[in-house]
Amino acid sequence: MMGLESMEATYNQLGSPGIFRNDRFWLAGDHVVDPRVNSHPKIRPLIEASERARKVFKLTEYQGMNYTIMHTEFFRERAQPGMLIVGSDSHTCSAGAVGSLAVGLGAADVTMALVTGEIWFKVPEIVQIRFVGRPPKGIGGKDVILYVLQQLKRNTVAADRVVEYTGPGLSYLSPDARFAIANMTTEFGGISGIFVPDDITKSFINSRKIARHRNSSYFLRPDCEARYAETATIDLSKVQSFVARYPRPDDVVPVSEVQSQKLDGCFIGACTTAEEDIIMGALVLEQGLKAGKVPVPNGKRKVVPGSKPIMDRLEKTGLADIYRTAGFEVGVPGCSYCVGMSADQAGPGEVWLSSQNRNFENRMGKDSIGNLASAATVAASSFEMIITNPQALLDAIDPARFNAIKGRGSLRAISTISLDYVEPASVDHSPGPQSRDIVLKNHGKTNKYTETVKKTHENKIKGRIQKLGDFVDTDAVRIFPALVTILLTRALKLAPAQFLVECTTDEALSAHCLEFTHPDFRRRVHEGYDIVVAGKAFGCGSSRQQAVSARNQPSLGLLGITISDDGFHSLAQDGVEINIDLDENVLYVDGKRFSFQLSPMEKQLMNLGGITPAFKKFVEGMKKCNFDHVSRFFQNYNPILPILDQQDGNPDDFYRKSSFLFWTVVFIGSKRYGGGPTIMDFLAPRMNKLALLALENSNNHMDTLRGIILLCHWPVPISSMYKDMTNTLSGTALHLAMQIGLHIVGTGQDFSRTVLPSDADHSSRISRAQLWINCLITYQNTGLRQGILPLVLLDSPQAKTSEKNLSPQFSDDVRFHRQMHNILITATSSLARLIPTVGSDSPSELYPSISLYDTQLQEMALDTMSTLNTIYLHCYRIHLLAYHFLDWPSLDHGGLIKLYTISYKLIEYLTSEDQSVGFARACPDFIHKTTLLAAISILKIQKSELVRHINSASGEKAYFSAIYLCQRISLQSNDLGARGVIILGQMWTSKNMYRRPDGRVDSLSTRIRSRLSMSVVFDSFWWWRVEFNGQTSPYPEQNHIARVTVQADTTTGLDASQGFEPSEAAQVAALPTGPVGSILDMIPLDEPFPDFDWAVNFDFQD
Repeated sequence: MMGLESMEATYNQLGSPGIFRNDRFWLAGDHVVDPRVNSHPKIRPLIEASERARKVFKLTEYQGMNYTIMHTEFFRERAQPGMLIVGSDSHTCSAGAVGSLAVGLGAADVTMALVTGEIWFKVPEIVQIRFVGRPPKGIGGKDVILYVLQQLKRNTVAADRVVEYTGPGLSYLSPDARFAIANMTTEFGGISGIFVPDDITKSFINSRKIARHRNSSYFLRPDCEARYAETATIDLSKVQSFVARYPRPDDVVPVSEVQSQKLDGCFIGACTTAEEDIIMGALVLEQGLKAGKVPVPNGKRKVVPGSKPIMDRLEKTGLADIYRTAGFEVGVPGCSYCVGMSADQAGPGEVWLSSQNRNFENRMGKDSIGNLASAATVAASSFEMIITNPQALLDAIDPARFNAIKGRGSLRAISTISLDYVEPASVDHSPGPQSRDIVLKNHGKTNKYTETVKKTHENKIKGRIQKLGDFVDTDAVRIFPALVTILLTRALKLAPAQFLVECTTDEALSAHCLEFTHPDFRRRVHEGYDIVVAGKAFGCGSSRQQAVSARNQPSLGLLGITISDDGFHSLAQDGVEINIDLDENVLYVDGKRFSFQLSPMEKQLMNLGGITPAFKKFVEGMKKCNFDHVSRFFQNYNPILPILDQQDGNPDDFYRKSSFLFWTVVFIGSKRYGGGPTIMDFLAPRMNKLALLALENSNNHMDTLRGIILLCHWPVPISSMYKDMTNTLSGTALHLAMQIGLHIVGTGQDFSRTVLPSDADHSSRISRAQLWINCLITYQNTGLRQGILPLVLLDSPQAKTSEKNLSPQFSDDVRFHRQMHNILITATSSLARLIPTVGSDSPSELYPSISLYDTQLQEMALDTMSTLNTIYLHCYRIHLLAYHFLDWPSLDHGGLIKLYTISYKLIEYLTSEDQSVGFARACPDFIHKTTLLAAISILKIQKSELVRHINSASGEKAYFSAIYLCQRISLQSNDLGARGVIILGQMWTSKNMYRRPDGRVDSLSTRIRSRLSMSVVFDSFWWWRVEFNGQTSPYPEQNHIARVTVQADTTTGLDASQGFEPSEAAQVAALPTGPVGSILDMIPLDEPFPDFDWAVNFDFQD
């Protein structure tokens, strides 16, 4: 709750950019909210901030105030094994109980993750704690973690590390016990605690009612050869009831050593106290009441369940009444006394025993004294308000009674569960450096207190040292980024509430910097001692909000350097001058040189003043980039498909109208953007998902359709047609267009709530009609380029009349393209039914139909045609004439020669346009695939007996020009364009393409006939796959292709019998500026075998 206020401030500083996923934002009101004080002027704004977040972000995981402490129900119902979880509270690590990596970070970092969906980490060292043995009866997770703290101490072995809990003893630790242990890993000093998940974990996860909170689990376990910074073994049989004495969580002693200490208050609650603990506390009270114990009248007693579901269970089982009978007040779910900042605060001088996780000074209230114990120990001590060993009462509990009322988080009899561990994508076993000393500098901010730093260069820093000792952690000191001083620090001895609530600026906090631990610190900063050298575990305590741990320093804009050299430690004494060279990653003390590691990202964050200013700068840069991309889109792409009005070219206007259309325009405009080549790579894997979300959720259907049309013309680069979403998108878009009535041209959908303009204003009707035409053409062409017969829509008389009336007001290009396309689709539908099967002896009816429709297309040619219409006319004729290859058994040679001529004419035309205006760089995908069809048509005819009847030289030149065009169309080294380049080159140089077993070359026949005109391409690719990828012919019964072993080709240097290895293909220093004349000019691929899976309906790698 306190974190939300800081996060909202950060979010507003960023310009309220929206969040990545509303279903991945878990928000709970816990720290200070309480019905008794919710109207307080300091608390009401926190509640209002939560409600704003619910409304603005449409939160799916928000239950309001006092429903749960943040960690309780998140662990019980949300966290899953294998998840990466970040939160703005140090006890976020509680979710590690189920095998997730859960890390508490500062508000700025968590806000960045919330907005971008990404976060950065340095891989920490790992400490392994192995549990062995079996704990005594009634001993739970709280006493186990207190024993760990007693044995290993806090901020030592666990400091700035992740703690992995494992070992055979896990079989005796319930999910709730693991929760308590993971929860207090932050008091142990760890970044996080993570339990190796097992069958107990899986049973707990499987007990959840909602499937989506079970089905994203990934069960990971450490490798056998995993290396750890340290390993410790904890014998659970030695655990007993303990008390952690004020004010240190690791000052742990058996209850017997502090028995009879008088108490002023007993508290059972806080996030560390799980359902199992509260139930056990109630059963201890029940046994005490049965034994005749009576609560003494003096003292305060309170129990606060971690969540409303736990509260409801206490009420239903009667355990809440047991607490009331024993003198306990039952409070609403929340943090209560554990933070001592709201309605519940311990009084000055009061001595308390609490089941919470922290007993630091002033934690439960100003000048109060808090001691830690398990809920059972607190319950036993509450009768006489004297610390009491609970073991006798625990032994008296009937196991059957506990089993009858225990919750989901307790151990249960587990049937055989199939637990499949998975392997992560990659593992880096490199151990990280051991932390010893940290040098801190607030670099990049200039003020009157930092002017004493002498800089000879921007990345060269000189100053004098203030030396701090070891273990100056955040529970003794809070350090904030400074506006006024180098470091702003507050001492624990000042009440936390006073600073977190009342000190709202860095200046206010700076007045208390190291006030009690180092009272001269602020004065010495003024005197020029402005570089801090701290010892072990500096800034690694339980705080996450403003901690200056090594992880947080870059995000806070602090320059933090970790050095483990003992020689540095001995030389870096108080007052000594130090010189830091950030260019070379070295520093000098007393003439000695020491190296350190600092990544470029950490330097950037430091120079920019922290992660919040860095993100603002990133957003500003992105806005400029987006303007550039939108401008590039309208300059290079919109003229080819002008469905957007350039007057609407302001990126902000686009985004307000449709975020999907905005990102589509940015994505297309970012292709080949030299100023930021990674932008397209970032957007590409997200565009199809965004399109599907827009189809599902958008209310602006017209702009959603425009975005999908654009995305189908310039799709996401892919390496396999199995990954191609354009058919799905275009088909869904077509049906959406029909659903909103665009197909009823010029009118509207029946029963539509949309009121169209009157007949006097045709602009909206024209826009709708033209959008429908573009939607229909896009859908049909998307199918044609893959050889899939598209849906043919028969216009109703009403639609035909409406379109005819509106047609004169269409643009010339739209009208012309509509007429051409009608001919092609009608022809395709007709010819698809006439394709003869292989081996048929019946006369074919293809030839007269091809001639008829080709004549109709030729008659559309005008003396003056736009470049684009000329290209599309050639493309449509090629798709039509390619059916001559399917005219079995007698092929029309005249028709094939006509196809050959049109094919090389198209390629020549495209090459000319590319040389003059760079057309290939913005080439729509349909034209790209048609270029492939034209090239292979040339190849087949060049290798046939028709070669003596054609202009062979022009065809060869056009073929290699097509290779060059495909190379320029390609966006990535392994996309379909790049793969096509390799394959076209190999097919040209192959001596076995189209060669039958008897030695005859049969390049004109085509046995794959299921892909319309594109059957020509797919059939040729099967020839290529047989020769270069060792695939078996899909038609062995037809004796279509025989694999032939040949000697290495002298042109390519490739052995066909061994398959194609792209790394063997020679590379040239620079791409040619004209048509490619050699296969040696091909670009290499990233994968060893280009699969071109769109050639058939299965993946040859299977």
